[in-house]
Order: sequence, then C-alpha cells, then structure tokens
Amino acid sequence: MEQASSPVALVVEDDFLQREIVAVLLEESEMDVIRCDSAEMALRVLARNDGSVAMVFTDVNLAGKIDGVELAHFVSQLSVIKCFETDGGVNYRSDRLI
Repeated sequence: MEQASSPVALVVEDDFLQREIVAVLLEESEMDVIRCDSAEMALRVLARNDGSVAMVFTDVNLAGKIDGVELAHFVSQLSVIKCFETDGGVNYRSDRLI
C-alpha cells in the first residue's frame, strides 16, 4: 500500500534566514516545503503544480518585479490553495492585502 504524500507548502521569502525559519516550522508540522526567494520563482513552481501545493506563505515585500501582495492575488484565484501574507515592517498598504 502506497503511503499518502504530505501536503506541500510554498514558502516565498527573499530573506534566507526568515525563509529557513518558516520552512523548518512547517516541516516540523509534517508538511513538505518548497522554498522560493522571489514571487517569480513561486509562479514558476505554481505553473507546474500537480495539485500538491496546499498553501503559500509569502512575505509582502519581496525583491523582484512582483511583490507578495500581487502573488497572493494570483494565488487567491486558485481556490484550492490557501495563502498567508506576512510582513515584519510597517511600510505596506493594508488595503492591498487579501
């Protein structure tokens, strides 16, 4: 009998240490984790998603052309994936969050 695979979390954070902390915490909850350092990388992963990605954990302020808010808006269109946005600072417009 095949063992069911664990749900997959996509962690999108441009700060290496913060990305690793979140990833380790999720791995301890028995999730498989894919780490991305940009929204662009996360979108490439999601484009290949076979249905295994269950959640996206993203920083609001990401390096690159797409920020975490734009990524979250894209993810919100994928009804089976939950998205969590976080930010350690205070320099964001909360009206942009979903």
